Amino acid sequence: MAVKDRIGKLFLQNKFSDVIFVFPENDYLELHGHIVIIATASSFLESLLKGPFENNELRVEITNCSPSIFKLLLRFIYLDNIHWKEESLVSRMDIFQCAEQYGVVQLADQCKREIQDCLQRPFNYIEIFRYSKQLQLEYVYNTTLSIIATEFETVVKEKNFMSLTAEELKLFLQKSDSILIGELTLFKTLDKWASVQCKLKDKITSGEEKRQELGQLLFQVRIPLIPLQTFSDEIVGTGILTNHEQLTLFKYYSGVEKSTTSVCGFSIKPRQKKTEQGQWISKKRRSYIANW
Repeated sequence: MAVKDRIGKLFLQNKFSDVIFVFPENDYLELHGHIVIIATASSFLESLLKGPFENNELRVEITNCSPSIFKLLLRFIYLDNIHWKEESLVSRMDIFQCAEQYGVVQLADQCKREIQDCLQRPFNYIEIFRYSKQLQLEYVYNTTLSIIATEFETVVKEKNFMSLTAEELKLFLQKSDSILIGELTLFKTLDKWASVQCKLKDKITSGEEKRQELGQLLFQVRIPLIPLQTFSDEIVGTGILTNHEQLTLFKYYSGVEKSTTSVCGFSIKPRQKKTEQGQWISKKRRSYIANW
């Protein structure tokens, strides 16, 4: 039996254990370990395990990591592997943060590759955006924002889209030139989002109240690019636009009002174009692997 296999047999075993990791926030759950094995994984762990012994056993409280994630850290130290296919993108981010905190560089590097691989495939965009912000994982946060821009038509269909705060929505819409979505779809999405905000605040869902909730967010819609008939049928009736904005836009459609940049603050610059098959011409395959 190879040395690695013999060491692996001690994973989470009480036999010969001389350190117990205790989790106060999880009913003082205990995980057993072996200092001579764990201390070799990083200089941080080596210094951590130099504490005072009690009855020939060291007890170390873990408060910055869940037992399940810390168990995976120990698994990597003992067995040199993790069953990545069983781990979600969120758990991979947790493992990465844990590996960084405890200085296990090899595991952190593996986590990076695993996270990058996950970002190449569809995922819960809003959940990962929020969680990466919470963990302060800048690479994942910025990458997710970029992906959201190119996948915006999909993102607006997610159930948790309507739970976005105005500040979160503003972050998404700041990449206005990169966002790939039709103007009418974007307007309807913002209209629906504003209605949800009004209900949450016990306000009537009038056009005026929805406009108040939207504020500057509404100007991310390039309304002049919407055909006149659609504008009349789908936009005007919502009551979100002021009378002045409606009149000025009608003048623009009729050719009376001329502009080369915007109308009442609504940009007339086209977003990326679609092919006859309905695909965005500029939509690029995700290629963020080299950026971390």
